[in-house]
Amino acid sequence: MYTILWSMSVASFGGHDAGNVRYDGCMNTRASILLTVMLGACAAAEPDSMRVSTEGLGDFYTALRSDAEAFGYAEGDWTEDYGDAAAFGPTYYTHVGLSEEQPDDLARADEAAQRDLDVVRQGTEDLAWLAANLEEVFMAVQGAITWAGLTDSSEAVADIDALIDVLDPIVRLAGDYMEVELGEFASNLYGPTSVTGGVAVIYLQHAHYLDAERSDEWLSRAAAITETIDTVAREDNHYRFAPDVERLHLYPNAIMMLVLCRLYEHTGDAHYLRQAEQTFEGIQPLWDERMELYRSPYSEVSQGAQTDEYSTLSSQNYLIMGLMELYKHTGDAAYRDEVVRLLQSIRERLYSPDDGLIVHHWIDGRPAHEGDKTFFCSGCNLQVLFILWYLESVLDVPLR
Repeated sequence: MYTILWSMSVASFGGHDAGNVRYDGCMNTRASILLTVMLGACAAAEPDSMRVSTEGLGDFYTALRSDAEAFGYAEGDWTEDYGDAAAFGPTYYTHVGLSEEQPDDLARADEAAQRDLDVVRQGTEDLAWLAANLEEVFMAVQGAITWAGLTDSSEAVADIDALIDVLDPIVRLAGDYMEVELGEFASNLYGPTSVTGGVAVIYLQHAHYLDAERSDEWLSRAAAITETIDTVAREDNHYRFAPDVERLHLYPNAIMMLVLCRLYEHTGDAHYLRQAEQTFEGIQPLWDERMELYRSPYSEVSQGAQTDEYSTLSSQNYLIMGLMELYKHTGDAAYRDEVVRLLQSIRERLYSPDDGLIVHHWIDGRPAHEGDKTFFCSGCNLQVLFILWYLESVLDVPLR
């Protein structure tokens, strides 16, 4: 029997400007943060009423699904991505291929998953290559786990466990907090909290998708890693980019929202869910009314931004995934409405129908263009496809 599951991944960050905090003292903090923007008043709404319209999102999904057929692709590899496609390509096409009985989609998922497993095996066998290509391996193992769980491909579990058996001693040697330099996935670029949280995501994916012989072992390790992150990097109601970095960043918090929700799902410990909700409250200073997105300035310097009006598609995607988890576990419509609002901002500001893609970022009051250093990431576009599909097919939020 086909069972709908879930996927997560890792990538970018955010910034801080208290001047754009969304606050309204006549409601509790989280509700006022959301409703001040959505309603512009202190009026209460029915718990299940849609405060933000989904109009246009159904057509957006249809168009993007067609656009994806033109993305660069060869033998299981999306050639215009920054690693994310290895996770979200198999995730999206396996879900759709199975749930909608689409053999072409499933064939693409199978081909991409086999490439992911090749990457997993190479990372297991060559430690130097693993260190130099850690981001690719992180994404590939998530894609492999998703595909293996959905298709009952038990033979892939041994390869996945073998890689984690290589990775976990490295994590333990780092004290369960990875302030290390490993190829392009260096902790000073993505931040040690995000990188370490990404490891916990992989372990939790194993427990969630595979429910295999060693899944409880990896679930326990994810809980231990999270405890360490809480000890060294949690500050009041948010996570720091690194223990000594005071500036508020988006991506560590988006990743940890996902980790905490997953831990709640598998342990039933309400502490994790409360902490995930508090973390969302903690990132509200990153909200920027100018672009109606959360700031994520990790790459603003490299992209040549002249102002702090900068946000990346990937960072919004991962935050959206955390919000969908919060909605799933709490039933609080505010989280669902925030998901819809962010998707509408992505559709209106970052999607280019003429180019047939969602651009990589928003910068200095405009969407990215081909003259920028980075313009397009197919993996992030595939991630949006999965988000839209999951929102309608799993969370029962109508897009049409």
